[in-house]
Amino acid sequence: MVWCHENVCSSAGINYETHVPALRLVVVSQTAAASAQVSKMSECVVPRAHLSQAETTSESRTVSVSFTVIGACSSLKNSKQLSTRGGKIRTIKNPAVLKFQHDFMLQIPPQYRNLRLGGPDRLLKAVVTVYYPTWRNDLDCAAIYDCLQAGGVVSNDRWIREKHEYAEVDSANPRVEVDLELM
Repeated sequence: MVWCHENVCSSAGINYETHVPALRLVVVSQTAAASAQVSKMSECVVPRAHLSQAETTSESRTVSVSFTVIGACSSLKNSKQLSTRGGKIRTIKNPAVLKFQHDFMLQIPPQYRNLRLGGPDRLLKAVVTVYYPTWRNDLDCAAIYDCLQAGGVVSNDRWIREKHEYAEVDSANPRVEVDLELM
């Protein structure tokens, strides 16, 4: 993967200023086939990433993680499907949820992978804003918290004790904005 600026965005056919305002970095693959695939996808990787450590005081240290994942968030609540494999009936995740989770994992900025934030003495606060394509979607952030744990951003999603979840509509650019900080 290569970090690049607006020249790659324009060569891939992505207008980064209208796609996600105030963002400048895009991750694209080095292969031509993958670049063509990225230019076709609306879920282009555009992280809004920063890791800031405030002044360390004698009482506490503040760590802030913030990034954006492009793509429509799918709900885990109503997404189970019945499947028969090997003669047994099983429940599986909806393909839309699996796609969102796959895309989310690819879009976690590299500096946040394996941070393993949180613990019994380091509880976390999360502010998640989900921009859906329509108002028809229910706000469900369970898949987001699962992806944060699977991607190594948090050690376990149970340590996120304060959750602020917001739903907005942006039909042109569905996305998820995640902000985490120590409480």
